[in-house]
Amino acid sequence: MASNKGNNRKRRADKQKARDQRRASSRTEFVLNPTLEKAFIDWLPESEFADEMTPEQAVGGIGPVLGMIAHGNPRFSATAWTMADLDVFAAFLDDVEANGSEVDLQVSDGLQLAAMAWLHFLDKTDRWTGTDANWDYCTGMLGFDRLDVPPIRTPSMIELDLVEPEVESEALGALPLMARLTTVLEWVGAGVDVTESGALSVDDTVELAAELGFDIGDRPDSMYDLSGVAIPWTVLTSVGLVAVEGQRAAATDRATLWSDGDLQVRRETLTETIGAELMDYLSTDISRDGGFIVLQLLLAGMTDEPLSPVDPVDDEYDDQQTVFAKTFASVLARRFVDDGYFVLVDGLLEVPAPLRPAILAGIPDLSDDDEFADLDDV
Repeated sequence: MASNKGNNRKRRADKQKARDQRRASSRTEFVLNPTLEKAFIDWLPESEFADEMTPEQAVGGIGPVLGMIAHGNPRFSATAWTMADLDVFAAFLDDVEANGSEVDLQVSDGLQLAAMAWLHFLDKTDRWTGTDANWDYCTGMLGFDRLDVPPIRTPSMIELDLVEPEVESEALGALPLMARLTTVLEWVGAGVDVTESGALSVDDTVELAAELGFDIGDRPDSMYDLSGVAIPWTVLTSVGLVAVEGQRAAATDRATLWSDGDLQVRRETLTETIGAELMDYLSTDISRDGGFIVLQLLLAGMTDEPLSPVDPVDDEYDDQQTVFAKTFASVLARRFVDDGYFVLVDGLLEVPAPLRPAILAGIPDLSDDDEFADLDDV
């Protein structure tokens, strides 16, 4: 019995010794080329890893990783990892996951993040000297596919350059939207009858649709069934160009500012239009995701990283609702291209700089739950 206990203790001691040796190898120092290390430090603050770690943390993390790999491969190159090199690191991560404490797990997560940052740095700065096959293996094992997912943007993240008022006014005035709203204002003229809710009658809706050149197909049951009429009408009443009193609507004195090309009025109409268009798509369950996709397209289109209209976010077609959402999103995106809110540049959707202030002001705040709750009531 004493012998068995002694053997058990020896086996446990041997396992612990082997584990300690593996972990000790992870702390083997690897001296980076100073020029390479400085380039890594300079690159990190402008990379997608900037919010995850400081340059000091990145260098402090990649050192043990490189040391661990070099411990088993004397010919190891920091810029040309092999599959076997990555396997050494992966075995360490597996061991920590299976046997490590919470602190060990936190440390291993930091090392894995540092390894991802390092390989990403080599790729983005053209310093990778290994083979394509080794690159695909190493990045696949480390989960680099997650780095290709576009970030979820909110309006508060967007920083706009200043636009000269004359340039902005000219760009706004050239939009098809402005011609449509002018047509509606001229059609309203001295006034038209409206329903108790302030909407146009069905007959007037059909008549105005014809004036605007829309092919409406089936006769709508109300103005709100035809967004091509309902949205301009809502915009004009929202910005005070048309006022409803009782069951009568007419152009207001502010319409003079419209005819004079007032910049503020033009900006307000585009802002209200974008908000109404997105609300129209976000207001129903089946197209809520579609509106969100277009919203992301708009925000990305105001940055240096615009998105493609083909696959703007990393969604999978995992259910019918997602398919519908993407279909409706593509319809709205095409409409925005036709209306000039998007321009296609090398296959990517950019928002023209002079339009960005007005469009950004019309995008709902993604962090405001109340605003999205309001959309459900539309």
